Amino acid sequence: IKREKEKNKYRNWSEKTIHEILVSGTDEQGQTVTQQMYYYTPEYTWYSGKDNFAVNLGYSSTAKNSIQIKFPEAGIYSYDNLTVVCRPMSDYPEYINELKESHLENVVFSSDNVKGDIQLDTDKILCMTIPYSNGWSAYVDGKKAEMIKTNLMYSGLILSPGYHEIELVYHTPGLRIGFMISLIGVSVTIFLYVLQHHRQKRIPDLSKQ
Repeated sequence: IKREKEKNKYRNWSEKTIHEILVSGTDEQGQTVTQQMYYYTPEYTWYSGKDNFAVNLGYSSTAKNSIQIKFPEAGIYSYDNLTVVCRPMSDYPEYINELKESHLENVVFSSDNVKGDIQLDTDKILCMTIPYSNGWSAYVDGKKAEMIKTNLMYSGLILSPGYHEIELVYHTPGLRIGFMISLIGVSVTIFLYVLQHHRQKRIPDLSKQ
C-alpha cells in the first residue's frame, strides 16, 4: 500500500512556481549554518528572470570546500555552474577603503533630480543606491549616458578616468503618452458636446408652430 501511495504521489506531480532550497555548511565552531534560497519559476506571478544566486554561510578562519544542498522534493535538477567561494578577510578593510576613494561628491537631491561630481583615476562603474528604473535618464558632462543595472536592482554608470559632472533626471514612464491620450479624450468630448449642441439648435421646435 505504501509503495502504491508513493507511485501515485509522483505520478500526479506538477512543478511548483516557488522552490525553497536549503543550503548548509559549517561555521568556525563546527556548527551547521543553514540558509534558505527561494527559486521562482517563469510561471510565478512576480518572476524577475533571476537565475544566479549567492548564499552566505558565514565566516570561518579555516577554508571550506563543500556545502550541502537540500531540495524540497525528489526531481531532476540541473545547473550550469556551482562554486564554493572562501575568501580571506585579512584584506577586507583595504578593499573597503579602495571603494571609498571614488564616490559621488557635492550631491544635490530634489524630487526628480540628482546632481553630483566625481574624480576617477581609472575606468570604473559608479554604483548608486537608486533602484533601477526606465524612468531615470543619466547625463555625464551634459551628454546623455546609458544607465546600467548593478547589484541586481540598483542603477550604475560606466565612467572613464577624469573629472565628471553627473546628473540624473526622473520622468514617470508613460506620463507623456498618458497626458496626450487624456488631452485627446477631452478634445473629443468637447467636440461631441459642441456638435450635439449645434444639431439641437438646428432642429425646429414644432410645438411653437
